Amino acid sequence: MLNYLKNIDLSLAYSRFPISLCYSVLCAVILFRFIYLNDVRSLDEAFFINAFFISFLLFLSSIIIRLCRESYDLSFLQELVYNLIGLLFGVYAYFSLLPYDFDLNNTRVFRFPFYMIGLISCLHLVISFVPFIKRGTNRDFWEYNKRVFLQFVESGFFTIFLFASLSLAIAAVQNLFDLDIDGKIFGYLAVFLGGIFHSTYFLSKYPTIEYDNNLDTLNRPFLVFVQFILIPVTVIYMSILFAYGLKIGFSWNLPKGWVAQLSLWFSIMGLFTYLMNYFSPEFGNKLFVRLYQKYFFIILTIPTLLLFISIYRRLSDYGVTELRYVIALVGVWLLLLILVYGFKLTYQLKWIPLSLSIFIIFALFAGPINMFDSTLSSQISRFNQFLQSEDFFVTDSFKDITNNETKKEVTSSLRFLDTRSDMQWINNWVKSPITLVSEDSLRHVDKSNAQIIAEHFGLDKQEMMNLGTSEYFNYNSGPNIQIDIRGYDELIKFDINFYLTENDTLITLNEEGQLTLQLSSQESIIDIGAMLNQLAESKANHTQLDIERLTLEDNLGNEVVKIAFNNIGGKRSGGGIYKIEYAQGILLIKNATSD
Repeated sequence: MLNYLKNIDLSLAYSRFPISLCYSVLCAVILFRFIYLNDVRSLDEAFFINAFFISFLLFLSSIIIRLCRESYDLSFLQELVYNLIGLLFGVYAYFSLLPYDFDLNNTRVFRFPFYMIGLISCLHLVISFVPFIKRGTNRDFWEYNKRVFLQFVESGFFTIFLFASLSLAIAAVQNLFDLDIDGKIFGYLAVFLGGIFHSTYFLSKYPTIEYDNNLDTLNRPFLVFVQFILIPVTVIYMSILFAYGLKIGFSWNLPKGWVAQLSLWFSIMGLFTYLMNYFSPEFGNKLFVRLYQKYFFIILTIPTLLLFISIYRRLSDYGVTELRYVIALVGVWLLLLILVYGFKLTYQLKWIPLSLSIFIIFALFAGPINMFDSTLSSQISRFNQFLQSEDFFVTDSFKDITNNETKKEVTSSLRFLDTRSDMQWINNWVKSPITLVSEDSLRHVDKSNAQIIAEHFGLDKQEMMNLGTSEYFNYNSGPNIQIDIRGYDELIKFDINFYLTENDTLITLNEEGQLTLQLSSQESIIDIGAMLNQLAESKANHTQLDIERLTLEDNLGNEVVKIAFNNIGGKRSGGGIYKIEYAQGILLIKNATSD
C-alpha cells in the first residue's frame, strides 16, 4: 500500500487541476463547518446544503474545463474565463434558484434532489466524453474511460481502507486510555479523506488524454472482473426477465410495476458490462464474451419491451409521476440505442454517454414537457376528473366530504400536488377564489395551502395532519420529577404508545393520536393543544423542562384531573395540529365537590 501512496504527486495534481482542488477543499470546509455546528438549534441547513451542492458542481465543471483545455488547445486565459463564468452562474443559482429553507413543503425543496442527482450525473457523463467530441477513436475513448474508472476505484479503495484503519485506531485509543473523544472526529476524518485525500490522489493520477488509437494490455484481475463476474451476473438478471416474459406470454397478464425496476437494473448492468468488455476479446478471446458483445442489443429488446408495457400500465392507471416519467424516458433512450447500435448504424461509443446526458437535461429543463411540469399537469387533470365524477363542485366552492374512502383520495391528491405547486390553479375551478399563500410566505404562516383547501372540503384537523409541513416533537422533564399530589384521591402512572394496541390505564390514545380519558363510563378527549403550542413557540423541543410546563389541569364532569408528563412526543403540523405518538407521566384524579 505504501508503494501506491508514494505515487501521489501533489505537485502534479495541483499544477494540473489547481481550481478543481480548491473547490474540493471548499467542499470539505463546508462539511467541516456543518459537522461542527450540527447540534446548534439555529443551524441554517439550507446554507450548507446549497453551498456544498454549488461547490461540488463547480468542482466537476472545472475538471471538464481543464479537459477541454488539454484536448482543444484552449489558452490559460480562456480556462480562467470559463471558470469565472461558471462561478458567477453558481453564485446566481445559490441566491436565486435554490431552496432557502428545507423545512418548507414547497416546489423548490421537492425538485432540489432531482436537480442535484441529475446535474451531478450529467457532469460525470460529460467528463467521460468531452475530450472526444471532435477527435479520437473508439480505442482512445475506451482506454481513457478505463483508466479513469480504475483510478477512481483505486483511490476509493485506499480512502475506505484509511478511514476504517484510522477510525479503529481512534476507537482503540479512546477505550484503552479512557479518553473522552468527541464523536464528531469520525465525521471530520470522513470528510478529510473523502473530500481532500480522495480528490488529490485521484487527480494526481488522472490519465492524460491520448489520441494514438492504442490500448494498454489488460491485466488479469480486470479481465476476470469484466468477463467472469460482470457477464454472469448480467446473464442471471437476463434469465429472470426472459422467464418472466415467457410467463406473461403464457398467462397473457400485464406485468407488475416492479418488473420495470428489474428491467432498468438489467439494462444499466448490461450496458456497463457491454462497454467494459468492448475490447476485452482482444486480450482474452472467450466465446461467451464474443457472443455477449454480438447479441447484447438484440437481447436488450426484451427488457425494454417489458419496461414499456409495465410503465404504460402505471401511466394509464395512475397518471404521470416524476419516477414514471424518468422510467419512460430511459425506455426511449434504450430503444434509441437498440436501433442505432443493434442495427450497426454507428460504432461510436461516445454517443452512449453523450445521448444519456442530453436525455437528463431534457428531463430537467424541457420547458412545459419536463418531468416536473408533465407530472403536475397530469395529476391536476386526474384530480379534476375525480372531483367531477364525485360531483364535488357546487355553485361557488366545494361540498363537504363524508365518505372515508373519498377523504383518503382527496387528501392523497392534495398532499401530492402541494409539494409540487403553489395550488393557485384550484381557483380556476370555483367561482369564489380560495385565499392561498405564496410559496415564499410559507415560513410565516401556520397552515399549508393544502390544509387551507382541505378545510373547504370539510376535513377536520386530524385528517389534515399530513397535508402540511410536519415535524417530530419531544418534550420531557427528566428522570426525577416532583409534583404536588395533596388533595387528590387517585394517582395513576401511565406509559402509552400510539402503535401499541393494549393499554391497561384509564388514559389512552385514539386513532387520531388524541389523548383520551375514561372516567365514570364516559370517554373524554383531553385538549393539550394550548400547552403544546406554548412549548412550540418557546422552541423547547428535545430539551428537559420544568414539570410545571408539562402539567395541565381540567374539569371533566364530577372529577378534576391533573396530568403531569415526564415525556411526550409525536408529530406536529401547521395550524396547531398534533398527533401524539407516546406519552409517559402521572395522572391525578379527585372529586370536583371535595374542595
